[in-house]
Amino acid sequence: MRILAWLVVLAALVAFLWFNQVGVPGFVKRPVLAELQARGFNLEFQRLRWQWFRGLVAEGISVAKSGGTSGPHFTAAEAEVQLDHEALRQFQFLVTGVALKQGELSWTLVPTNLPPRTLTVTNLSTALRFLPGDVWELPQLTATVQGIQMKVSAVVTNATALRKRPTKKEEPTTPGARPPKPGAEEILHRVLTELARVQFAAPPEIELVLRADARLERGLQADLKVKALDVRTPWGGGRNASFTARILQPPGTNGAASADFRLEADRLRTTNFNASAERLLLTARLNRQSARTND
Repeated sequence: MRILAWLVVLAALVAFLWFNQVGVPGFVKRPVLAELQARGFNLEFQRLRWQWFRGLVAEGISVAKSGGTSGPHFTAAEAEVQLDHEALRQFQFLVTGVALKQGELSWTLVPTNLPPRTLTVTNLSTALRFLPGDVWELPQLTATVQGIQMKVSAVVTNATALRKRPTKKEEPTTPGARPPKPGAEEILHRVLTELARVQFAAPPEIELVLRADARLERGLQADLKVKALDVRTPWGGGRNASFTARILQPPGTNGAASADFRLEADRLRTTNFNASAERLLLTARLNRQSARTND
């Protein structure tokens, strides 16, 4: 019996070293990948290892848009795949969260008749938790976006509805009709174009907190904070600038949307109006009643 016990211990040690250095076997990798894909994460990675105190760690992660080379391309050095320990005792691999480190995203936007612009995200680090009740929680995402330090946290209810939403079909244009609304790529291209005209003495900071229900078109709460020590634009500049915004879109029939804005800056200088101010404080509140009845 003693020899058998030592053989079991030796086998467990060899298996652990193998899983740590070479990678986990297919019967572990396949259900984990299936669980991630069921949540909408089609990850590709070079190796999936088991590390002590960390659990499953995927290395060499790559996510690209299927169907071509255009679109965003994301890579990350590693991701910790967190499993349900109670389910693991029954040899069930239920993913409860994913933590990414050293992520990078590149997206070259080439709208029609416009010069290309590239969205660049570096130093991305985040953790995503899959909570009971179809709730996804993003405690904090930190990244550098176009040289801007960004922090994002979010809570999304009915999260599986994110990948079930049908895509809107483009309606054929008719003479005299209104031009179609710009798509996400065109809007982002405009943002990047205007952002390229802004100069910062030091990297600004952006904090965004979101709470949304993925099943509803409305039901959004967003809090935004922007800080910049010294900013210069083609329209003017200022120092110690800060901007805060709070946007509410409650769900329900005829849900009203409201927004509160606050802008502060020192030594404000404008270019077009030849005006200046040592101190600026601007507040605004917007309210809009929706005419829709089937939100």
